[in-house]
Amino acid sequence: MAEVEYPERSLEQPSSLQRWSWGAMLLNVIWGLKHNVDLALLTLIPVVGLVIPFILGAKGNAWAWKNLEWKSVEQFEKSQANWALWGFVAWFFIAVALFIPVAKGIMEFKWSHSKVYQETIEEFLTLDKIKIILGDKARADLYEVKKLSGRRLRLGFRIKGTRSTSKARFHIMEIAGHWAVYRITIYEPSGKSVVDFPLPHDMLMYGPGKKMGERPQLTENYNVIVVNAGNARILHLARVINELNPEISVTEAVELVRFAPQRIYSGATEQGALKMKQKLEDFGAVVELKKGLSGQ
Repeated sequence: MAEVEYPERSLEQPSSLQRWSWGAMLLNVIWGLKHNVDLALLTLIPVVGLVIPFILGAKGNAWAWKNLEWKSVEQFEKSQANWALWGFVAWFFIAVALFIPVAKGIMEFKWSHSKVYQETIEEFLTLDKIKIILGDKARADLYEVKKLSGRRLRLGFRIKGTRSTSKARFHIMEIAGHWAVYRITIYEPSGKSVVDFPLPHDMLMYGPGKKMGERPQLTENYNVIVVNAGNARILHLARVINELNPEISVTEAVELVRFAPQRIYSGATEQGALKMKQKLEDFGAVVELKKGLSGQ
Protein backbone atom coordinates (compact mmCIF):
# COMPACT_ATOMS: atom_id res chain seq x y z
CA MET A 1 0.00 0.00 0.00
CA ALA A 2 1.33 3.44 -0.90
CA GLU A 3 2.87 5.54 1.82
CA VAL A 4 0.39 7.94 3.37
CA GLU A 5 1.10 11.55 2.47
CA TYR A 6 0.11 14.20 4.97
CA PRO A 7 -1.01 17.68 3.93
CA GLU A 8 0.94 20.68 5.00
CA ARG A 9 -0.39 21.81 8.34
CA SER A 10 0.52 24.29 11.00
CA LEU A 11 -0.16 21.64 13.65
CA GLU A 12 2.60 19.27 14.66
CA GLN A 13 1.69 15.68 13.76
CA PRO A 14 0.62 13.67 16.82
CA SER A 15 2.81 10.77 17.92
CA SER A 16 -0.28 8.49 17.91
CA LEU A 17 -0.27 8.24 14.10
CA GLN A 18 1.77 5.05 14.35
CA ARG A 19 -0.40 3.52 17.08
CA TRP A 20 -3.10 0.95 16.60
CA SER A 21 -6.54 2.48 15.99
CA TRP A 22 -9.04 0.42 17.98
CA GLY A 23 -11.89 2.70 16.97
CA ALA A 24 -11.20 2.17 13.27
CA MET A 25 -10.87 -1.58 13.72
CA LEU A 26 -13.91 -2.17 15.93
CA LEU A 27 -16.33 0.32 14.35
CA ASN A 28 -14.85 -0.06 10.86
CA VAL A 29 -17.71 0.97 8.52
CA ILE A 30 -19.11 3.70 10.78
CA TRP A 31 -15.64 5.01 11.53
CA GLY A 32 -14.76 4.96 7.81
CA LEU A 33 -17.85 6.97 6.80
CA LYS A 34 -17.07 9.58 9.44
CA HIS A 35 -13.38 9.88 8.48
CA ASN A 36 -13.81 9.67 4.66
CA VAL A 37 -12.03 6.31 4.42
CA ASP A 38 -13.85 4.47 1.62
CA LEU A 39 -11.75 1.35 2.15
CA ALA A 40 -13.81 0.65 5.29
CA LEU A 41 -16.83 -0.20 3.10
CA LEU A 42 -15.01 -3.33 1.92
CA THR A 43 -15.67 -4.74 5.41
CA LEU A 44 -19.17 -5.53 4.15
CA ILE A 45 -17.80 -7.90 1.48
CA PRO A 46 -17.55 -11.57 2.55
CA VAL A 47 -14.03 -12.96 3.06
CA VAL A 48 -12.34 -9.65 2.13
CA GLY A 49 -14.18 -8.02 5.00
CA LEU A 50 -12.29 -10.20 7.47
CA VAL A 51 -8.98 -8.50 6.61
CA ILE A 52 -10.07 -4.87 6.24
CA PRO A 53 -10.62 -4.17 9.99
CA PHE A 54 -6.98 -5.05 10.67
CA ILE A 55 -5.78 -2.71 7.90
CA LEU A 56 -7.94 0.02 9.42
CA GLY A 57 -6.48 -0.71 12.83
CA ALA A 58 -2.94 -0.32 11.51
CA LYS A 59 -3.50 2.80 9.36
CA GLY A 60 -6.61 4.34 10.92
CA ASN A 61 -4.97 7.11 12.94
CA ALA A 62 -2.88 8.27 9.99
CA TRP A 63 -5.88 8.37 7.65
CA ALA A 64 -8.06 10.15 10.21
CA TRP A 65 -5.41 12.84 10.68
CA LYS A 66 -5.03 13.25 6.91
CA ASN A 67 -8.68 13.32 5.88
CA LEU A 68 -10.16 15.71 8.44
CA GLU A 69 -9.24 19.11 9.77
CA TRP A 70 -8.38 19.18 13.47
CA LYS A 71 -8.21 22.21 15.73
CA SER A 72 -5.48 20.68 17.84
CA VAL A 73 -3.57 17.48 18.48
CA GLU A 74 -5.46 17.16 21.74
CA GLN A 75 -8.79 17.23 19.89
CA PHE A 76 -7.57 14.49 17.52
CA GLU A 77 -6.31 12.30 20.36
CA LYS A 78 -9.52 12.72 22.35
CA SER A 79 -11.70 11.94 19.32
CA GLN A 80 -9.87 8.71 18.50
CA ALA A 81 -9.91 7.68 22.17
CA ASN A 82 -13.71 8.12 22.20
CA TRP A 83 -14.04 6.01 19.05
CA ALA A 84 -11.99 3.29 20.72
CA LEU A 85 -14.11 3.46 23.87
CA TRP A 86 -17.40 3.14 21.98
CA GLY A 87 -15.90 0.36 19.90
CA PHE A 88 -15.13 -1.69 22.99
CA VAL A 89 -18.57 -0.92 24.47
CA ALA A 90 -20.33 -2.01 21.26
CA TRP A 91 -18.37 -5.25 20.99
CA PHE A 92 -18.94 -6.00 24.67
CA PHE A 93 -22.69 -5.98 24.13
CA ILE A 94 -22.31 -7.97 20.92
CA ALA A 95 -20.27 -10.58 22.81
CA VAL A 96 -22.90 -10.78 25.55
CA ALA A 97 -25.67 -11.11 22.96
CA LEU A 98 -23.78 -13.96 21.28
CA PHE A 99 -22.81 -15.66 24.54
CA ILE A 100 -26.35 -16.02 25.86
CA PRO A 101 -27.73 -18.18 23.01
CA VAL A 102 -24.49 -20.20 22.86
CA ALA A 103 -24.58 -20.89 26.61
CA LYS A 104 -28.30 -21.70 26.34
CA GLY A 105 -27.61 -24.14 23.53
CA ILE A 106 -24.84 -25.88 25.47
CA MET A 107 -27.05 -26.19 28.55
CA GLU A 108 -29.97 -27.58 26.56
CA PHE A 109 -27.70 -30.07 24.79
CA LYS A 110 -26.30 -31.25 28.12
CA TRP A 111 -29.70 -31.82 29.73
CA SER A 112 -31.34 -33.28 26.62
CA HIS A 113 -28.71 -36.04 26.78
CA SER A 114 -28.83 -36.44 30.56
CA LYS A 115 -29.92 -39.74 32.11
CA VAL A 116 -32.75 -38.21 34.13
CA TYR A 117 -34.26 -36.52 31.04
CA GLN A 118 -33.83 -39.46 28.68
CA GLU A 119 -35.28 -42.02 31.12
CA THR A 120 -38.21 -39.83 32.14
CA ILE A 121 -39.05 -38.92 28.54
CA GLU A 122 -39.03 -42.60 27.61
CA GLU A 123 -41.57 -43.42 30.32
CA PHE A 124 -43.55 -40.19 29.95
CA LEU A 125 -44.31 -40.71 26.26
CA THR A 126 -45.76 -44.15 26.99
CA LEU A 127 -48.35 -42.88 29.50
CA ASP A 128 -51.94 -43.49 28.41
CA LYS A 129 -52.93 -39.89 29.20
CA ILE A 130 -50.17 -38.56 26.95
CA LYS A 131 -51.27 -40.82 24.11
CA ILE A 132 -54.86 -39.63 24.51
CA ILE A 133 -53.77 -35.98 24.27
CA LEU A 134 -51.08 -36.25 21.61
CA GLY A 135 -51.69 -39.50 19.80
CA ASP A 136 -49.12 -42.18 19.02
CA LYS A 137 -45.43 -41.85 18.16
CA ALA A 138 -44.96 -38.70 20.23
CA ARG A 139 -41.47 -37.21 20.34
CA ALA A 140 -39.92 -34.51 22.51
CA ASP A 141 -37.62 -31.53 21.84
CA LEU A 142 -36.02 -29.73 24.80
CA TYR A 143 -36.11 -25.93 24.49
CA GLU A 144 -35.72 -24.56 28.03
CA VAL A 145 -33.49 -25.14 31.04
CA LYS A 146 -34.31 -22.83 33.94
CA LYS A 147 -32.63 -22.85 37.35
CA LEU A 148 -35.18 -22.64 40.15
CA SER A 149 -32.72 -22.90 43.06
CA GLY A 150 -29.32 -24.38 43.87
CA ARG A 151 -30.61 -27.92 43.51
CA ARG A 152 -33.76 -27.56 41.42
CA LEU A 153 -34.20 -27.06 37.67
CA ARG A 154 -37.07 -26.91 35.23
CA LEU A 155 -36.77 -28.55 31.83
CA GLY A 156 -39.28 -27.34 29.24
CA PHE A 157 -39.84 -29.30 26.05
CA ARG A 158 -42.15 -29.48 23.06
CA ILE A 159 -43.93 -32.74 22.37
CA LYS A 160 -45.43 -33.66 19.05
CA GLY A 161 -47.65 -36.65 18.28
CA THR A 162 -49.86 -37.81 15.44
CA ARG A 163 -52.86 -36.00 16.94
CA SER A 164 -51.51 -32.69 18.25
CA THR A 165 -48.55 -30.70 19.53
CA SER A 166 -48.10 -29.33 23.05
CA LYS A 167 -45.53 -28.34 25.66
CA ALA A 168 -44.52 -29.96 28.93
CA ARG A 169 -42.13 -29.42 31.83
CA PHE A 170 -40.10 -31.65 34.11
CA HIS A 171 -39.21 -30.22 37.51
CA ILE A 172 -36.07 -31.93 38.75
CA MET A 173 -34.04 -31.82 41.95
CA GLU A 174 -30.69 -33.19 43.07
CA ILE A 175 -31.02 -35.99 45.60
CA ALA A 176 -28.03 -37.80 47.08
CA GLY A 177 -25.87 -36.71 44.16
CA HIS A 178 -28.42 -37.76 41.53
CA TRP A 179 -31.06 -35.78 39.62
CA ALA A 180 -34.68 -36.89 39.92
CA VAL A 181 -37.97 -35.62 38.48
CA TYR A 182 -40.52 -34.57 41.10
CA ARG A 183 -43.25 -33.00 38.96
CA ILE A 184 -44.37 -33.26 35.37
CA THR A 185 -46.76 -30.80 33.76
CA ILE A 186 -48.20 -30.96 30.26
CA TYR A 187 -50.00 -28.02 28.69
CA GLU A 188 -52.97 -29.15 26.63
CA PRO A 189 -53.01 -28.01 22.98
CA SER A 190 -55.63 -25.35 23.71
CA GLY A 191 -53.21 -23.74 26.16
CA LYS A 192 -56.06 -23.08 28.60
CA SER A 193 -55.43 -25.96 30.98
CA VAL A 194 -52.72 -28.29 32.16
CA VAL A 195 -52.46 -31.91 33.20
CA ASP A 196 -50.23 -32.47 36.22
CA PHE A 197 -48.37 -35.70 36.95
CA PRO A 198 -46.86 -35.17 40.42
CA LEU A 199 -44.63 -38.03 41.52
CA PRO A 200 -44.94 -39.51 45.02
CA HIS A 201 -42.12 -37.44 46.46
CA ASP A 202 -43.72 -34.28 45.14
CA MET A 203 -46.51 -34.98 47.63
CA LEU A 204 -43.90 -35.47 50.32
CA MET A 205 -42.47 -32.07 49.52
CA TYR A 206 -45.54 -29.93 49.03
CA GLY A 207 -48.74 -31.78 49.84
CA PRO A 208 -51.94 -30.69 48.03
CA GLY A 209 -50.75 -27.30 46.86
CA LYS A 210 -49.15 -26.43 50.21
CA LYS A 211 -45.57 -26.21 51.37
CA MET A 212 -44.41 -28.38 54.23
CA GLY A 213 -45.70 -27.13 57.57
CA GLU A 214 -48.63 -25.24 56.04
CA ARG A 215 -51.36 -27.72 57.03
CA PRO A 216 -54.90 -26.40 56.93
CA GLN A 217 -56.70 -26.13 60.26
CA LEU A 218 -59.79 -28.29 59.71
CA THR A 219 -62.12 -30.19 62.04
CA GLU A 220 -62.04 -33.06 59.56
CA ASN A 221 -59.29 -34.08 57.19
CA TYR A 222 -58.02 -37.01 55.19
CA ASN A 223 -54.69 -38.74 55.59
CA VAL A 224 -53.16 -39.91 52.33
CA ILE A 225 -51.48 -43.28 52.84
CA VAL A 226 -49.19 -45.18 50.49
CA VAL A 227 -50.14 -48.82 51.09
CA ASN A 228 -47.25 -49.90 48.88
CA ALA A 229 -45.22 -48.43 46.09
CA GLY A 230 -46.84 -50.60 43.42
CA ASN A 231 -45.00 -50.09 40.16
CA ALA A 232 -43.11 -47.04 41.39
CA ARG A 233 -39.35 -47.21 41.74
CA ILE A 234 -38.71 -48.23 45.34
CA LEU A 235 -35.16 -46.95 45.67
CA HIS A 236 -36.00 -43.71 43.87
CA LEU A 237 -38.84 -42.95 46.27
CA ALA A 238 -36.74 -44.01 49.27
CA ARG A 239 -33.99 -41.55 48.36
CA VAL A 240 -36.49 -38.71 48.26
CA ILE A 241 -37.89 -39.66 51.66
CA ASN A 242 -34.35 -39.69 53.02
CA GLU A 243 -33.65 -36.28 51.49
CA LEU A 244 -36.72 -34.72 53.04
CA ASN A 245 -36.43 -36.63 56.32
CA PRO A 246 -32.69 -37.04 57.06
CA GLU A 247 -33.46 -38.98 60.25
CA ILE A 248 -34.79 -41.81 58.06
CA SER A 249 -31.98 -43.62 56.26
CA VAL A 250 -32.40 -44.79 52.67
CA THR A 251 -32.47 -48.39 53.91
CA GLU A 252 -35.22 -47.59 56.43
CA ALA A 253 -37.16 -45.66 53.77
CA VAL A 254 -36.99 -48.66 51.43
CA GLU A 255 -38.47 -50.85 54.16
CA LEU A 256 -41.24 -48.31 54.86
CA VAL A 257 -42.23 -47.99 51.22
CA ARG A 258 -41.98 -51.69 50.44
CA PHE A 259 -43.61 -53.27 53.48
CA ALA A 260 -45.45 -50.78 55.68
CA PRO A 261 -48.35 -48.35 55.01
CA GLN A 262 -46.82 -44.88 55.01
CA ARG A 263 -48.81 -41.72 55.58
CA ILE A 264 -47.36 -39.04 53.30
CA TYR A 265 -49.73 -36.20 54.09
CA SER A 266 -52.11 -35.23 56.87
CA GLY A 267 -54.77 -32.57 56.83
CA ALA A 268 -55.94 -32.73 53.23
CA THR A 269 -59.49 -31.82 52.32
CA GLU A 270 -61.52 -34.63 50.76
CA GLN A 271 -61.23 -33.04 47.33
CA GLY A 272 -57.47 -32.52 47.70
CA ALA A 273 -56.95 -36.02 49.05
CA LEU A 274 -58.86 -37.63 46.19
CA LYS A 275 -56.84 -35.62 43.71
CA MET A 276 -53.57 -36.71 45.35
CA LYS A 277 -54.70 -40.32 45.45
CA GLN A 278 -55.48 -40.32 41.74
CA LYS A 279 -52.16 -38.74 40.82
CA LEU A 280 -50.18 -41.19 42.95
CA GLU A 281 -52.03 -44.11 41.45
CA ASP A 282 -51.25 -42.78 37.99
CA PHE A 283 -47.59 -43.08 38.92
CA GLY A 284 -48.02 -46.69 40.05
CA ALA A 285 -48.37 -46.52 43.83
CA VAL A 286 -51.21 -48.13 45.78
CA VAL A 287 -52.90 -45.46 47.90
CA GLU A 288 -55.76 -45.25 50.37
CA LEU A 289 -57.41 -42.42 52.26
CA LYS A 290 -58.17 -42.41 55.95
CA LYS A 291 -60.48 -39.86 57.54
CA GLY A 292 -59.05 -38.30 60.68
CA LEU A 293 -58.95 -35.25 62.90
CA SER A 294 -57.13 -32.03 62.16
CA GLY A 295 -53.48 -32.15 63.18
CA GLN A 296 -53.18 -35.92 63.13
